[in-house]
Amino acid sequence: MFRILAALLITALSAKTALAIERNVTISLRDPLSNHEILKNENLAEGEVEIIKAIEAQAAFDDEKALSLLRKMAQSQTAFKEQVWYLLARVAFRQGLYNEARKAFENYLTIKESKAVRQMLSFAQALKKQPAQKIEKYAASVVPLQKDKDDILYTPIKVEGIAENFIIDTGASFSVLSKSFAEKIDLKALPAKVDFDSIGTEGITTKLAVVRKVEIGNTVFSNVPFIIVDDAQLNIKKDDDIKGIIGLPLLSRLGRLEFRKVQGQKSAKYQLSFSESVKQEGFNNFIFDGFDQILYTKFMNKDIQLLFDTGAKETCMVLPYLYEKIGSQNIDLAFIKKLESTKLKKQKFAGVGSVAHRNMKYLSDVDMNIADQNVRMNRLGMIMGNDDTYRNIQGGIGQDVLWLYDGYVLDYGKMKFEFIKSGK
Repeated sequence: MFRILAALLITALSAKTALAIERNVTISLRDPLSNHEILKNENLAEGEVEIIKAIEAQAAFDDEKALSLLRKMAQSQTAFKEQVWYLLARVAFRQGLYNEARKAFENYLTIKESKAVRQMLSFAQALKKQPAQKIEKYAASVVPLQKDKDDILYTPIKVEGIAENFIIDTGASFSVLSKSFAEKIDLKALPAKVDFDSIGTEGITTKLAVVRKVEIGNTVFSNVPFIIVDDAQLNIKKDDDIKGIIGLPLLSRLGRLEFRKVQGQKSAKYQLSFSESVKQEGFNNFIFDGFDQILYTKFMNKDIQLLFDTGAKETCMVLPYLYEKIGSQNIDLAFIKKLESTKLKKQKFAGVGSVAHRNMKYLSDVDMNIADQNVRMNRLGMIMGNDDTYRNIQGGIGQDVLWLYDGYVLDYGKMKFEFIKSGK
């Protein structure tokens, strides 16, 4: 599982920022669904309605609305400046307004010190004079997919006219190029250095580059930022030959994506098709937190949040975060017994430049509800301790669930995930 730019993944603020404690009101920065009930409260304090609406607009990928709300709040005497600067920086960065993001990160740091925000600031500073990423030409397309032995998806991408197979990774907050491929296309890095953390390691220092032309199918992007990393940092295993990763900043601009299994003469083949999707207000069953895509699912009839990660082979949950979200008193007794009787294992998680090991238990016959489908997991990984990769959510969803049927749809206009079944 590739976790790119952990600084953009891990929130520098608590997932739930306590506001007006005497009324027991808690507003979540990463779970807008839990904020809906608060809006029914007739005695909300000044600024609470605005910050809730800004959080939801950011989560629903309605950046124009989010920026409008947050800019007004930034100019006001709101008590929530810490949250406003943080959200404004992330939305501005997502829109390619790098200098505005830089200023907002700096303003945040005058209120609260944060290593993660300082890392994000290094990216905004490096890009502050660069133009925003742009779609030069949009055209609905169909492109082939390949799976490697870990079920990770690759598709041919043209970068500066040179075609290579890149990993398709919704769990990557940034797109990535290997140093050798960057040299092959004579790509010049920006002078400023950037810092980020990855799984199992901290403080990776590297550089960014802005690619003039990236082609996915018949759609053409310009001014696309990439992290440049050494080949050895990208290719953790001996037989890896990864040239690059296409992350969520590009994938989220493609509209409605269909990942589909196509039965060939000898074996199954796979393809990705995408087409335009009209933006609808609000969200359906997934949201954004910056450039993290988070899917709402149900576990034990309770809403939980899982990182949507096509770069992950397996679905997993983090036990302490799951208990915190559901409430330990609501955990099914049979689940607890199954957990207690299961042996502990060490499992590898790959990041840029490192491999981390997690203490895990693998459970069978675990029921979940995903996209209105009752799903029985034959192998669900349970991380037994706290894990910064999934801080403030309950785990991640991987390829094992995504390919339970004939494929799946990601619609960034409707903010909706659904399975594809035969006949659809």
